[in-house]
Amino acid sequence: MYAGKIRFRSESTQSIEAIATYRRSVADKLDSGGAVPLTAGDETTTLEIPAQPTFEVKAERETDSHGGNAEQSLESRSRWTRIETPAARAAAYRSRRRYRPPTALLETLQAGLFVC
Repeated sequence: MYAGKIRFRSESTQSIEAIATYRRSVADKLDSGGAVPLTAGDETTTLEIPAQPTFEVKAERETDSHGGNAEQSLESRSRWTRIETPAARAAAYRSRRRYRPPTALLETLQAGLFVC
């Protein structure tokens, strides 16, 4: 299981026509092999989707705690594992706060400030 970080999320009430138009535009991007840009207000991100992601479709019906009102949903999801180069993994590791370059770690050890 992977720890998740939501890179983008948007939720709004829209007409069925607007939803279909949006899904068609995403499908067109997938057909052309291009990146899929996601935008909501000032927030934007772009996803590079590989040629064969896992595709999931789910229909759900959830009721409230009293068994009354039912919320229904139709969800579709594409999922893939991002394969990173060793250089990209090293850059991501260095960007974490706890990373200390070897010289800084050596100086800390020499000063006797290192606590396990």
